[in-house]
Amino acid sequence: MNHIGLVVEGRADKTITGLIRRYLGERCYTGLGVGKPICAKDRGKLLKEGELEKFVHFAATEEGAVAVLVLFDSDKDPACELGPSALARVKERVGVPVKICIAIRNIENWIVASAETTLGGAPPLEDPEGAGSLAAVKDFLKPRAYNKPVYQPGLTERIDFDLARDRSPSFKRFLGILDEIGTSASS
Repeated sequence: MNHIGLVVEGRADKTITGLIRRYLGERCYTGLGVGKPICAKDRGKLLKEGELEKFVHFAATEEGAVAVLVLFDSDKDPACELGPSALARVKERVGVPVKICIAIRNIENWIVASAETTLGGAPPLEDPEGAGSLAAVKDFLKPRAYNKPVYQPGLTERIDFDLARDRSPSFKRFLGILDEIGTSASS
């Protein structure tokens, strides 16, 4: 089956895989799946010379890969510099399109961009891509401690794509990339 090769920075592999599958299904991109995510363990490895290239190569050479999506958090760094720099390192190295998507700050910002559906009716942050998303998620889960691999998949399962797209430019870019890949894979 044709699939999107996926490279992620950390323990969000199940979260992102589920989010992509749900979006592809809602958009009726049939015949396109998500390959087994390649987890870099941390963002530092993706930024290290030679590592990102290796991960992209592995994802691109899996049988059925029609594109590779690399997804990581910007943390406090400017995504407008990280994205182009990462793409320049891998763009021409493999035989399939490579897309770089950076969540502004972190994945929790995408969760909070749809706070009404993900955080039990909580109001959205004034700036969904600003600071405070991680604190908002932790507050919602109190008294339970926030464990990303445990809670992220369920929270992202409840993201309203339209709400989050309208509020978060980086989430809008993420969905746009999936539409690009889905459209070209269906042609």
